[in-house]
Amino acid sequence: MIELIKDFPAAIINDYLVISDLHIGFEKELQNKGYFIPSQSEIMLKSIISIKQGAEKIIILGDLKHEISPKYKKEITDFLAGLSKNFKEIIIIKGNHDGLIENYSKNFKNIIIKDELILDDYLFIHGHKMPSNEAIKKAKMLILGHFHANYEFKNYLGKITKLKTWNIYEFNNKKFYENKKIKTSITSLISFSAFNEFFMGSSEKNGPLKDYISLKESITINHLKVL
Repeated sequence: MIELIKDFPAAIINDYLVISDLHIGFEKELQNKGYFIPSQSEIMLKSIISIKQGAEKIIILGDLKHEISPKYKKEITDFLAGLSKNFKEIIIIKGNHDGLIENYSKNFKNIIIKDELILDDYLFIHGHKMPSNEAIKKAKMLILGHFHANYEFKNYLGKITKLKTWNIYEFNNKKFYENKKIKTSITSLISFSAFNEFFMGSSEKNGPLKDYISLKESITINHLKVL
């Protein structure tokens, strides 16, 4: 069962809280461009704890950090320590920004780093690389981050506003078999937007699965259906 949490790019799936793309350290990139944005790691941690709804386990769909750099080690380690105190199990699906993430998590016994995770019929991935053949054969639904899902609204003056969304895609099993020679039974794919409030992203489908999916529905984080 999937329960979308209103006003946050987060969901309860089975008994896990699921979020994606925190991009810790992204604020410093904005500061280098002249925008002063305070560190979001503590703010995000408080938000995560506030929406856990009794969940004792959490899945992060990759890109916990934004930059592969030791200068963020304390900030990331402090964040992981906060998670570790509030969740019995923390699974981080390794994203394309998560190089050497094991160096940050190795001192926490309840933090597990994985490339992918199968739970029942759900396959949790980041989305920047193809899942394993074994996992994609078992899955009925793919759940990923990486796309930074959002929807653009344009008013009569031409001003564009972006709202974060969950995007639901249909999966073309026939095309996937024709190209990969792997039989799948995937019914759909759900992409999460970034949990970091200041990381909107481009909302472009990217990664090796983009050619096998077509957008079916977009739902903003305040539960407004837009497509």
